[in-house]
Amino acid sequence: MSTSIILAGLGLAAVGYGGRMLMRQMPNAASKMQEVLKNMPKFDAEMMANSKYYRGGFEPKMSKREASLILGVSPSASKTKVKDAHKKIMLLNHPRSKLATIRPFFVESVTFLPLLIGQNA
Repeated sequence: MSTSIILAGLGLAAVGYGGRMLMRQMPNAASKMQEVLKNMPKFDAEMMANSKYYRGGFEPKMSKREASLILGVSPSASKTKVKDAHKKIMLLNHPRSKLATIRPFFVESVTFLPLLIGQNA
């Protein structure tokens, strides 16, 4: 019985000491939080417009430039970079993926992979 009373007293002392330290740090923490929030970048339409992916319209016949813009690689990129970028965009736009942003059947039907690799489409 006396052990439980001692443990309860020590627990209350720890809670009190922790509360005291928290109250002492609150003004400092609030100013730091305001500074952090002020320095955070704003999430708006301008930020979305500066995305690294190409969001333009499509030409009737795909060109090497357009294919490289869609994949996000340079037109003179190596075969492995092109294949890796294609694999990445296909995984992101898989029909079962909740992250799909464009229609996967369109991405599959586009013949940009042979265009960039140098094969005849």
